[in-house]
Parts: sequence; C-alpha cells; structure tokens
Amino acid sequence: MADDIKNMLEAKRQLLLAISHELRTPITRAKVATSLMQDGKLKDGLEVDLNEMEAMISGLLEAEQFNQRHQALKRETTQINDLIKDVIAKHFPDEAIQTALSTAPKPLYLDKARFQFVIKNLLDNALKYRKNPMDEVILRSQIQENKWILSIEDHGIGIPEEHLSRLTEPFYRV
Repeated sequence: MADDIKNMLEAKRQLLLAISHELRTPITRAKVATSLMQDGKLKDGLEVDLNEMEAMISGLLEAEQFNQRHQALKRETTQINDLIKDVIAKHFPDEAIQTALSTAPKPLYLDKARFQFVIKNLLDNALKYRKNPMDEVILRSQIQENKWILSIEDHGIGIPEEHLSRLTEPFYRV
C-alpha cells in the first residue's frame, strides 16, 4: 500500500510538471498574438491575464521543484538584508511593503533560492489577502541569540485556528 501511495504521489508530481510545461506553449503564442494587437483596453486586459497565468505556472513549477524531499541544499554565504531587498524589488516593486531590517547582520549560510521562495510566498500571501489594497505590509528581519527571525505583519483576514495545522498540506486552502 505504501508503494502504491508513493507511486500515486510521483504520478501526480509528473502530471503537474507536464501540464505546467505544456501550458507554456499556448500562453507564449497568445502573448505573441496579443503583442500584434492595437493598443487598447482589450489588449491590456489580455496581457494582464496572460502574465498572471504565466506567473501561476512558474509558481507551480518552482514549488514542485522545492517540494522534492531529497534535493540537496545549495548553501552559500548570503547577506539576508540584500536577499530581502532583491525579492521585494524583483517581485513587488510597486507594493506598499515597509521593511525593518536588522542593522549590519552577519552573513548567513543558507539555500538562497529556497529562502527567496519562502519570502516571496509569505509576502505574496500577505498582499493577496489584505482587507484593503492600500494596507501596508511590514517585513521585519532580526538576529536574536544566533537565530534569524523573519516576521511579516499584515492587516489581512487571518486564518481561523482550526486550519493552522493543515496549512502545509499540498493544495490545502482555507
């Protein structure tokens, strides 16, 4: 039974990767076709939708890549404040994100890509589920007793306590 479950999970993973890969081709064609359209509301709307679909597919592929339990960590010495600033600049340049970063922290030895993914997802969720699109999100980073603490404060709708234990389950939604 355990082997069957393992095989089913691997088949799900392979299907997810295949679907994600196959969706890129029609999205690319649609983006090319959209670029040939005359400027206007319809074109702008289509471009936004296509970019959103492309970002969702990239997110699925990225999440699945990091979901592999036996993948080796690629640790490197990293300035955490620079990493945070890079994530915000790349993924959230126009968002109301306030930062309170520790001053002159020592470099950390970590898997940079995985931490970028975590920070991006936390910020994305904080921004996506805030009550008012103008509400500010605050990211704090500090070193206390040789531990790095990252906290993100938002004014979102929150998560009911009965759902907290299931948040790390794949595809679970509150």
